[in-house]
Amino acid sequence: MTENKKWKEKLISSSLPLEYVVSKKLADYGIAVSNDYAYSREDAGLLKDFSIDLHGNYWDEECSYHLNFLIECKQRHDKNKWLFIRDPNTPDFSALTLGYTLRAIDNFTKIELPTNATIALDENMNYAVKGVEIDTSNGNVYDSEIKHGISQLAYCLPDVLINNIANCIYSHPEDNLPFFIAPILVTTSDLYLTHDKFSAEIIRSAEDLSDIADLVPYLVIENQHTPGFGMHRKQRFSSFEYFLESKQLEIINGIRKKHEKHPFLLPQERLLDLINQPHQPFSEYFSQIIVCSLHNLEPLIEKIIEIADNALMNSKKLS
Repeated sequence: MTENKKWKEKLISSSLPLEYVVSKKLADYGIAVSNDYAYSREDAGLLKDFSIDLHGNYWDEECSYHLNFLIECKQRHDKNKWLFIRDPNTPDFSALTLGYTLRAIDNFTKIELPTNATIALDENMNYAVKGVEIDTSNGNVYDSEIKHGISQLAYCLPDVLINNIANCIYSHPEDNLPFFIAPILVTTSDLYLTHDKFSAEIIRSAEDLSDIADLVPYLVIENQHTPGFGMHRKQRFSSFEYFLESKQLEIINGIRKKHEKHPFLLPQERLLDLINQPHQPFSEYFSQIIVCSLHNLEPLIEKIIEIADNALMNSKKLS
């Protein structure tokens, strides 16, 4: 009996090989990779376990910071292209904020990172507000896979934040490290960002996708705050309200209080707000997601590590 070869394409489309390729790329940079990072999320009134494909943990040589790479992988076929709409707003009115893509979080430590520690990642970044997939083999256009990937990354962020805060306030004082979080949606598809002039008439006159959009290596897309996500975040942080009883948190709060110009940034206030204010978006933690094509992942990783290194190089220890 002839073996059915369809399993090969089915296996490839499962994203399992892509996850392994991405894992290898991360590991080559000294990043420890875990598969299927689990987090909890309410579904139809029940708390259920979900996961993202990969969680990469990186520490610099001196172990002076912790960098989290959160990766969701999307294997697409060769004729599939991802098209994103450029942010039409002027910088003053854009929801996308410089310095919010790579989250730099020092509130729960004695280390103070420089203001706008990660702004360098955003300065030359492409920004988008929405994306669709275009299947050039059959003409179909849809957005479900992009939305799903962004949602998976967004909903895991509260649990990742909680785990990192726990490491800060329950570890040995010498291991109390600032941390960074980089959520990345990785795809095998090429990424395109629309030109400034974009309309139905322009699309109809185009011969190719390149006539209406620019090929880009990676971009940042806005994750919009919703009431549902606000309640999800509140439920997750409410389960860890006992963090407020941590003696180390109390000590850190006192130290930062002597130096902090904005009381709402004190660690105890941050936790209370995350628990009690589901209506607030907390854009510095939850708003921006990176979308990256597979063959441009390495330079993005290098850039993120370089920015984190520079942030620690210019940090200071509070006392």
